[in-house]
Amino acid sequence: MKTVQVGLDERSYPIMIGSGMLAEIGPDLRARNVAKRYGVIADEYVARLYGDKVLDSLGQASVPAELITFPRGEASKNLQIIASLASELARRGFDRADGLIALGGGVTGDITGFLASIYMRGIPFVQAPTSLLAQVDSSVGGRPGSIFRRVRTWSVLSISRKVSISTPMSCAACRNQSSRAVWLKS
Repeated sequence: MKTVQVGLDERSYPIMIGSGMLAEIGPDLRARNVAKRYGVIADEYVARLYGDKVLDSLGQASVPAELITFPRGEASKNLQIIASLASELARRGFDRADGLIALGGGVTGDITGFLASIYMRGIPFVQAPTSLLAQVDSSVGGRPGSIFRRVRTWSVLSISRKVSISTPMSCAACRNQSSRAVWLKS
């Protein structure tokens, strides 16, 4: 594993680079003790590709987690979907001690980041991007986007990102190739 330090004064964080890290998300989050359980947020397509892998890793590490899905695509990046996901979290009894994992691309990262910033006045979240663009997107920034009346707006809420994991070769077109992963901790 290789570590690269991102120097941002008090907001500095290491980037750990290695292979097979998506399957290691359970032991890593168990060791970090970020939350008592997780809602794994993914679109329906990504959930079919990676949901079981992430849930298995979390389960084997005795980290409680539940998969919660939404329809695939940019059209899902709206306040109605976010409200639906928040209602589902409440229905399942998620509280301030729990966290979210954004499993997927940029839409999922934006939705989950925004949801984490508003649910119970803010809960931790972990980025697990599954596309190259989402890897870049999740490593910088901090203001997840939402579509409202066809105009892109950015939340002004600060989010509590704890970890970001990237698996560069995890996209569906690249599944048969070897993969590397990047963990970012802030």
